[in-house]
Amino acid sequence: MSPRLIGIVQVRNEADIIEPFVRHHSSMLDEIIIFEDGSSDATDTILSALQRQKLPLVLLRQAEIGYDQSLRMSGLMRRAFDAYGADWVIPLDADEFLELPPGQSLRERLAVENELLSVPWSNFVWSPADDANPEPNPVIRLQSRTPPRSDQHKVLVPARIGSTDGARLWAGNHGFSAAGVTCQAKPLSDVVLCHFPVRSFEQFASKVAIKYLQYRSFADREPGHGFHYDEPFEALKSGRDRFVAVMEAQSRRYSAASDTVVDEHARLEPLRYAGENVQFTQGLPNYLGNLLSYAENMADRLVEEVLIGRAAKIKIISQQQRDHQLAEAHDVYLLADGVVLGPSWIDEHELRFLIPSNTSKLLLISTSFAAPGPDKRRLGVIIKSVAVSDGAGWREIALDDPGLQSGFYEIESQEGRHWRWTNGQAHLSHALLAGMCGPVLLRLSGVFTGLAPREPHLNTPTLRRAAEPDGEACTFPAQPDQTAPPAADETADPFARALTVAAERSGPPIVVRWPIDLPVAHNWGDKLNAPLVTMLAERPVINSLHPDAAGLAPIHYVVGSGIRTATAEAVVWGSGFIGSNDALDIPVEQIAAVRGPLTARRVVEAGGAPDLPMGDPALLLPLFYDPDVAPHYDIGLIQHFREAGTEPLPRLPSGLSVRLIDITAGVRAVIDAVLSCRQILSSSLHGLIVAHAYGIPATWLKISDRPLGDDFKFRDYWASVGRDDVSPVEARGGALIDPEAGVSTPGEARVDLFALLASCPFLDEPRRRSLIAMAKARAGGRTVLGWHAGLRSPRPGAAAQNCCDD
Repeated sequence: MSPRLIGIVQVRNEADIIEPFVRHHSSMLDEIIIFEDGSSDATDTILSALQRQKLPLVLLRQAEIGYDQSLRMSGLMRRAFDAYGADWVIPLDADEFLELPPGQSLRERLAVENELLSVPWSNFVWSPADDANPEPNPVIRLQSRTPPRSDQHKVLVPARIGSTDGARLWAGNHGFSAAGVTCQAKPLSDVVLCHFPVRSFEQFASKVAIKYLQYRSFADREPGHGFHYDEPFEALKSGRDRFVAVMEAQSRRYSAASDTVVDEHARLEPLRYAGENVQFTQGLPNYLGNLLSYAENMADRLVEEVLIGRAAKIKIISQQQRDHQLAEAHDVYLLADGVVLGPSWIDEHELRFLIPSNTSKLLLISTSFAAPGPDKRRLGVIIKSVAVSDGAGWREIALDDPGLQSGFYEIESQEGRHWRWTNGQAHLSHALLAGMCGPVLLRLSGVFTGLAPREPHLNTPTLRRAAEPDGEACTFPAQPDQTAPPAADETADPFARALTVAAERSGPPIVVRWPIDLPVAHNWGDKLNAPLVTMLAERPVINSLHPDAAGLAPIHYVVGSGIRTATAEAVVWGSGFIGSNDALDIPVEQIAAVRGPLTARRVVEAGGAPDLPMGDPALLLPLFYDPDVAPHYDIGLIQHFREAGTEPLPRLPSGLSVRLIDITAGVRAVIDAVLSCRQILSSSLHGLIVAHAYGIPATWLKISDRPLGDDFKFRDYWASVGRDDVSPVEARGGALIDPEAGVSTPGEARVDLFALLASCPFLDEPRRRSLIAMAKARAGGRTVLGWHAGLRSPRPGAAAQNCCDD
């Protein structure tokens, strides 16, 4: 079997070389995971353009000064093994190009290896004459190289050792250790890593200035780390002539210590470039622009550190004035599998905890108090946002995520701000850590002004209530209390009720596949999987990528376009294809239902049954969640998550009240927002589906080509609701559009929601009968799409409506 090769790389300000890097390695690797570290040049723009060309890119984005390179690359390596099924991980820098003998492929070469491998560096040499060459591709422009270096090599990591506990890449990918023990690498002499560290004056001046300052900013910098930037930085301060002389020497012996013997003799031997011509690489990097952007970030960071230091100083002085000593016990802590974990960071706005990724039971414990007035709740702390990270970027968790379990009250909102109170003992599901490896940082943002270290010798402390949403702090004399609120408070909401019932059920969880990588993990349709399956089955749900799912089968593909990635152990119920040419690798008898007739046709062509039930499972939402929200807006506008903040919004005629709806918001928040509108305009598929599910007209917009696929999934869904000839309303470039243009309502729907429920593979028979009875009781009146299985309840005193009427 051919090995699966995944490249990992982090980049910043590599606009002159990132395109040839991607095109060259796309012919060798199955996927390239690129961590974009806040470039100030065109690097991110070029990567987005390459991704739109369907090159095998996974883009992660997070800007950070002073990061731990080893920790970050090790996190990317774990992600490649755990989430992308890598047999080999190929760690690279953007200026490194793998080169093999003519006629040999990297896949064939690694198929016969299973040890840690090392490949030698061969530096390409720059001269001042190269800057006069108009060729935009530096790996073609530079043609002279030095022999492979014996003192410098990079590692290639097989899954056999890279997926073990404690596996760690060294800084620069120059070595590898497992459980703290250095692993010896077998040299791979016939593969060379061609290195282009110096490509132009602008590029190298930018790199030297920023890298030198970056290493200087490391508080825990090891002696000698980044030494090879010291000399060129001093030369850059002296002027261009001296810097150019140092550049030429550095390109021959880059990163070599002064006492290292290096063959500096260069020979004319161009790289055997395997990529297509560059299309997006324009000119040279902007040295001054990059440097000024970095200086601006450093200034912002300095201000932040000064403010943090000032706050810490004030807190310490205040504590000393009260003649109390700081203690290890805090007013808030985590109980992780019975072990007390204090916060590794605490201030009035944020808590951070370091926890093992394999933690199975997680409780957020805090002091609590009785709310004043008629509010009978016991209140702990305010949580405004939750995020987790294993070193490969932060994953934001929605406030209504089902992983925030008992002990959290309903979301409260005021003037666009949202928060949740805990009751002092809040459960966090281990599913929040799905796909994470090694130590994980849990970040809680909220209001923690009352969470200074305890003063334990006071007999009757006055517990300081966290600041109210309006910023006013209140004090309430009370003894610490960990009592949970009445059960009714937690079960009034259908999402919470389903989780409560599921937690009481015995037996293995339902395994479901949905994306966990950013940014797609934020997408409403994808993150709907867990709560919807939980409400349908009233059983626990676990992501197939979670370590606890190992050995559990089948893997269910429900909401989304993941049928193309479904494998032999999968069962498909409601999923569809994303593109016209997607392959079907799953046995057709394991497909219980599909999204629409275009997907069904592909299944029939592969030998499947001609009468497959159809329907996106999101259409069943009103069976469980059907709030009475009055429409206040004429138009609700939804951009695809890949377009939001990037592509301009379309313009609408004056006089209309318009609500912009974030499709990455929480499950209930999106539904409530859609219900507040009389019509939806959406470039997101599930923006259309959720609107139709609740009987609201919705029109398909084409804002850009950023969404993956060739519109197959949109046409598949529209065909399922009786519209075979729907085209999107063009809304590119901020165009003025007519909200009455295009199709917004279904025709004669082919979806039978009763048949969809009857075919659900993870329901037991009593639950199936119960759901079908619920659906029959809800049919009629103000219905979903106006068909017989419509699930939205008629409103008291409201005349029956039918959104199918044109």
